[in-house]
Amino acid sequence: MKAIATLLLIVSSGDYDRLDTPVSVALRLADVGLTAEEAGGRAFVLVEQGAAQAEPVFAQWDGQGLVFVLPGKTPRGTTRTFELLVSAGGQEAPPAASAKVTEGKCVEVAVGGKPVLRYNHGVVAQFPDKPSKFDRAGYFHPLWAPCGEIVTGDFHPDHAHHRGVWFAWVKADAGPIKANFWEIQEGRGKFVHRELSAGSGRVFAGFSARNDLVSGEKTILKETLWVRAYAAPSNLRLVDLDVRHEATDDDVVLGKMHYGGLGFRGRHEWNEKGAALDVLTSEGKTRKDANATRAKWLDYTGRLGAQGWGGLLVIEHPSNPRYPNGVRVHPSMAFFSTTLVQPEPYTIRKGEPLVLRYRLVIHDGKPDAALAERLAADFAAPPTVELKRSQ
Repeated sequence: MKAIATLLLIVSSGDYDRLDTPVSVALRLADVGLTAEEAGGRAFVLVEQGAAQAEPVFAQWDGQGLVFVLPGKTPRGTTRTFELLVSAGGQEAPPAASAKVTEGKCVEVAVGGKPVLRYNHGVVAQFPDKPSKFDRAGYFHPLWAPCGEIVTGDFHPDHAHHRGVWFAWVKADAGPIKANFWEIQEGRGKFVHRELSAGSGRVFAGFSARNDLVSGEKTILKETLWVRAYAAPSNLRLVDLDVRHEATDDDVVLGKMHYGGLGFRGRHEWNEKGAALDVLTSEGKTRKDANATRAKWLDYTGRLGAQGWGGLLVIEHPSNPRYPNGVRVHPSMAFFSTTLVQPEPYTIRKGEPLVLRYRLVIHDGKPDAALAERLAADFAAPPTVELKRSQ
């Protein structure tokens, strides 16, 4: 490994204890003597100073800087210093996280060779031999827990429009158009896929997807999703999801509603009468009393066959409008959503896109409040990095 430029990264943990935490640092390629064309064929490696027999830490260029996972434990109020080394070329490391695209159908993301999630950018049909009003594109299913079991459900008979993990609005009014992108069976809203770009790497794999949200023959919102799954060395699957909705011609008024936004439907077994479920929010609410409350995070878990328990923890970013948002937790269906329109309508004005950020944690086991708080701190206030030239 050749050090093209001698650059130190001083990582500060801040006010929180850290464990295998994703970190991003803004960096110009010129700082390490590279052009954009050269960066794609190089391996970026961090070597910790003062650490006995420390394993090299891979970093990955994301177009704006470097991304890496701060390894092991880093106590609050401490710093760690790494030297950045860049390969001389032709030595790019094999990916630890991958995004495999099946054109016109889906992109499947894996970490360490194990599946994490599938995003269906193509239309998924309810029936193999005939169209259905529930056919749709633009949603996530399956999501796999680290144990290999699936935690999401699709086409459940009681609400066939509930589709794994998805994002949609119930009331979206643009001028005379009154769209509903949630209950797609009404025929007042559909998702039309336009573009997909995916990539793999040593630190993360991910993709961006562009969709048109169409009512009648008119696109009223343009949607962009950014998804990033980290190759973190733990029994958790960390996935960042950013959603951007941009009004086209008219402002779009999202009507007040107790559900909508980001939705989750659990695997079919979780909907059976007497199914064992365990739900917890950041405010200590459970499935019995979480509905119509606000939550910084919500963890929804159930039994995964012979593999024990597992589920999905959804963490909101503090930059989200009206943070923390309200949650809808259904009393009998394995369903929840987090939405900013529980208290009142929200207007997406032309030229002022709505951006919402989430960290999805797919995990084994039941809810763990201490773990969720640590992961929420990692997302809301990650470690900071100072760049310094070595003497």
